[in-house]
Amino acid sequence: MKKTEGDILQYIAEHSFDSQRRAAEDLGYALGSVNQARKSLQEDGMLDGDGKLTREAREWLEEKRPRRVVILAAGTGMRMV
Repeated sequence: MKKTEGDILQYIAEHSFDSQRRAAEDLGYALGSVNQARKSLQEDGMLDGDGKLTREAREWLEEKRPRRVVILAAGTGMRMV
């Protein structure tokens, strides 16, 4: 799966996909790229005819979800005073 397709799946999971133009603006992709990726996702069975996520897409998103988070913190940086 391409990065644009993954981004679009994530976008559809978090927002309602009302128009390809709005998704392109929100994601920063060209309208043609969003249209092509959406068509590819439908052909791969990740989106149904209404543009909603299928069970396979939800499973893929769950599999790619981060499991652990590492927070790095530093001191006050006294040398910068």
